[in-house]
Amino acid sequence: MSDDPLGWIDLRSGETDPWWSRFPDRWRAELASFRRRGVEVRVASVDLVSSDGLTSVAATCSANDAGPVSPGLRSAAEDAVMPPPLVATLWVRVAAGHPWTAGSSVADRDLIFSVSFPSSYPWFPPTVRELSGCLDWTSPHVGDDSRLCLVHADRWRTDSTAADLLAAQLPLLLELDDPERRVALDTTHLHESEVPVSDMTWSVRGIELGSAILVDSSWRFASEINEGICHIEFGQDPLARQTVGLGKVTTVWGGATSLRLPNLRLENRQRSSCFARWVRLQERPDVTDPAALFEKYASSPVTVRSGGLDVAPSTSVAQELKSLQRLQGRLEVLGLVLSGPPEQDDPGVLHWLFVVRSRADRRRGWNYRLIRAGYAGECDLLARSPGSAVLRQAHVTMVGVGAVGSMVTTSLAKAGLGLLTLVDRDLLEAGNITRHQASFAYVGQAKSVALAATLADSAPLCRVVAVTLDVGESHHPLDHELSTALAAASDLVVDGAADPAVSRYLGALTLAADTPLLHVSATAGAWGGVVALLTGRDDDACWACLEHHRADGAVPVPAADPAGLTPLRPVGCAEATFAGAGTDLDTVANHASRLAVALLSGGADRSFGSVVYTAALKQDQDEPLIPATWDTTRLERHPQCRAHSSPSPPSTC
Repeated sequence: MSDDPLGWIDLRSGETDPWWSRFPDRWRAELASFRRRGVEVRVASVDLVSSDGLTSVAATCSANDAGPVSPGLRSAAEDAVMPPPLVATLWVRVAAGHPWTAGSSVADRDLIFSVSFPSSYPWFPPTVRELSGCLDWTSPHVGDDSRLCLVHADRWRTDSTAADLLAAQLPLLLELDDPERRVALDTTHLHESEVPVSDMTWSVRGIELGSAILVDSSWRFASEINEGICHIEFGQDPLARQTVGLGKVTTVWGGATSLRLPNLRLENRQRSSCFARWVRLQERPDVTDPAALFEKYASSPVTVRSGGLDVAPSTSVAQELKSLQRLQGRLEVLGLVLSGPPEQDDPGVLHWLFVVRSRADRRRGWNYRLIRAGYAGECDLLARSPGSAVLRQAHVTMVGVGAVGSMVTTSLAKAGLGLLTLVDRDLLEAGNITRHQASFAYVGQAKSVALAATLADSAPLCRVVAVTLDVGESHHPLDHELSTALAAASDLVVDGAADPAVSRYLGALTLAADTPLLHVSATAGAWGGVVALLTGRDDDACWACLEHHRADGAVPVPAADPAGLTPLRPVGCAEATFAGAGTDLDTVANHASRLAVALLSGGADRSFGSVVYTAALKQDQDEPLIPATWDTTRLERHPQCRAHSSPSPPSTC
């Protein structure tokens, strides 16, 4: 090892050559390090990549201490356009009884590994895969395609070798994955560079890239239920494309239990669906070939025990099974399920893998593919969002979903909010897309409708209701009743209308309904912004109080670009649209989103009181302030405000 803790390597010359040409001593050290530890090693393959980056040829290749040697597949003319091999793969055999596996459950077996070096080696660690099939498919330390999770890239030392990595990590990995030895292992002192991966992984070679079938990690079946059927919906026709793409198990039946996946939309006009059989395996399969897996576990028919499948009367079950048989001529899917090992915190967790076989017509042979499971249940989608359990019960009404409003709305929906009501009648223009969160596909529709449709894809757990209402401008008598009802039914009303008249109206409605109001706006040019939380309590400051405080100079007014208005005017609108970069508007919207989540999740209760945050994003010279500065003003009831406990409209400033 080098004394340099970073293992620094000089790359100032020869950067276009393969790494073993740039660092010949390093290549020799890699081979010598394995041999010194009594491990057999040889170069298994070299990937030849053409200069256009599109052609790749795998070839068996010899090796010597000078580095991988081209297998002679190229002519002299080709040498001018095809560089030397870029990626070398070593085959490593750890013989039975080797110290690396001593005392483990595989100590009496030969282990075969492939070690692939990235073209940027040794800046990044090699990728190690186990090829002998000796390690547990459901191990949390064995990833997709038998990849061993050995080291984080940020923990890798550039002066380490692949043999150093295996020598340090393989014994620990085997110890962690041995249930009998794990009991006595002090897991509080794990090697800091170990990389755990999802325990919902089948480590199977040949899984189709770019395809997945969604399931729910919370699904459970009684231990005696070992088979059933499931309904699978595909976002594209798997018979018309080279890949299966994205699918989802909408419902799975087993015994008297039926389980459903949340309503996740697969955006494609060529959707198709089928019924499939699923089987729970009692142990890890001894085969990994998809055709062999299908033939081994799909040979027996689906059985329906007494009580049937809890989907409807028995005639419905018969129709579903008939549909399954009718589709078997061209498309068949088999779901394989492994239960988690007993020592897991939740041994009932199910690990899914799908085998899909298809053919264009009955005269042709079957094409078999392995499709991984993606986990998309409610608990899976919210696992990365702390506090989402409380947010799932909350209802927010968003009035005004323009640039800033759509940013706040999207953040709340993705944070796990249960119900969002969007109120806006303005139309989404093509030019809005540079700042708006709605998809370009919905240009021409009302912004509320466009954003609701976009959120159906990006935040599928949030129920979104779009209301095309022009708050304050409508002459229909029921519109005021609707606005009043929304204020009373919401846990929070967010004002993103950027209209003082609308803000004043919402302030009165929320004060009467005892509902908090969160105001968010930005100034012309996005030079500044305001985020104001008004608690809605009668003994606290309201919107009218805020206007009085501003008139008194007690609340700062954010700067605005005097030339910040654009010549653009939306159809039917007399007011010009203001300019302001989305990157600046994000700052204001994110602050409002954080405040809303804190309020709804209990992190900031209403006893905190009303408060105004004023942002300075740019100076008068239109130069950005990095970072943006915020001024915080606590609000109290203004002595001249008549809005509190008064049925009459409040005074204005």
